[in-house]
Amino acid sequence: MTRVLSFKFRTVARVLLFLALPLLFLVGCEKENKSDLKELEFMLSGKPSELKVLRKQIDRFEAENPGIKVHLLHVPGSGKEYEQKFLTMAAAGTPADLAMVFTMIYYTYIQRGTLLDLTSMIEEDPDFRKEDYFETNWEGLEYHGAYYGVPLMWITYVLYYNKQIFDKEGVKYPYDGMRWDEFVDVAKRLVHRDSDGRILQYAFVWPDFYMKESLWYLLLHQNGGRALLRDGDEYVLGKEPYVRANTEALRYFIDLSEKHHISPASYELEQFQGMDLFLEGKAAMKLSGSWEPFVFRERKFFEWGVTSLPFSTNPYTFHSSTMLVVPKGAKHPKEAFKLAKYLSCGEHQNILAETGRAIPSLISATQTDFYKKSFEVDRDIMIQVAKSGGRSGYKGKSAMYRSEIYDIEKRNLELVFLHQISLEEAIQRIQQRVENVLSKER
Repeated sequence: MTRVLSFKFRTVARVLLFLALPLLFLVGCEKENKSDLKELEFMLSGKPSELKVLRKQIDRFEAENPGIKVHLLHVPGSGKEYEQKFLTMAAAGTPADLAMVFTMIYYTYIQRGTLLDLTSMIEEDPDFRKEDYFETNWEGLEYHGAYYGVPLMWITYVLYYNKQIFDKEGVKYPYDGMRWDEFVDVAKRLVHRDSDGRILQYAFVWPDFYMKESLWYLLLHQNGGRALLRDGDEYVLGKEPYVRANTEALRYFIDLSEKHHISPASYELEQFQGMDLFLEGKAAMKLSGSWEPFVFRERKFFEWGVTSLPFSTNPYTFHSSTMLVVPKGAKHPKEAFKLAKYLSCGEHQNILAETGRAIPSLISATQTDFYKKSFEVDRDIMIQVAKSGGRSGYKGKSAMYRSEIYDIEKRNLELVFLHQISLEEAIQRIQQRVENVLSKER
């Protein structure tokens, strides 16, 4: 009897083991599949509405690439907070796999040794045909013959104006080719004050970051001057032969608020606590980037127009690229490059064109009727202005000490606005102190 039971038990055990083998195999396969899943961290900034558009594209990428999962690391803002987060993660050996960066900090990251050289990946990939992109984008990416990023989009700076204010005052709209003196004459007619002399409506406003990002550099170029030479290795704000042109440009810059009262000074902007005076109908014109149509689309308060910036002798503006980079030490560099390629070459470029967020890097994405006539404005002007401008980032020593240089400039120019030192004294102070910074050993 015992033998019979033992035999039956062994038989049942064998049957159960036989039936369980496929299940064990499936479990093993499941573990293997999960271990093959590459989870990417994508570091970026942007508004919630922008992230929503990007998330849809990433969802499509994941569906086409089931072995890759993308997690977004959103860092609010695109300035010092973003830069510090990126560098902190790099120093800790825990960088994101992919990151969105801008021209202004791209070269800083390269010089700090935090970016992976993507040259071979780009040149060996048949989908990256440089002739399909605006030439300016690849020029901005090149560093001593190498590429550390792929182009995503680019922006330029233009002049936006509120048509309703101009129509109400009976003033002609600003136009392409307008000179500085013409601009001032028009702007004076658009300023409104109350009975106590307080300004209720400005004619013109700068973006709130114009001092800390040295956006006023473009005025130097518009007057035949400049602040940096040799791609950022030499500072010449107070040096011959540029000091006269630079002084004239900065005098114009300061007079806009201190003499003509057309625009609030940087220290006056603080009282508005981040309010966009142009969007609120409290400024007739605004110098800003080509991302603004994206904002205007969300907040339809008035009819607006856009044109090139007024200038003195040289019709100049800045352009700046947004690129996708793979940090050194990324866990999944090949998969990160695959995502970068997807966003740079694929359908995302067409969607980017439709949002109005920026100018797509891919030429074909800017040739649709929707893009050209989006938001009741012919957006070809954005492209033409951008192509005629110069990049806002520099590759030399100034890239390493960008924040220190900005702080020196901002601090001393604000003393001029506050009538504590003369413009000429401020220029020489800035020149000497920036030279000291650039003389540091890297």
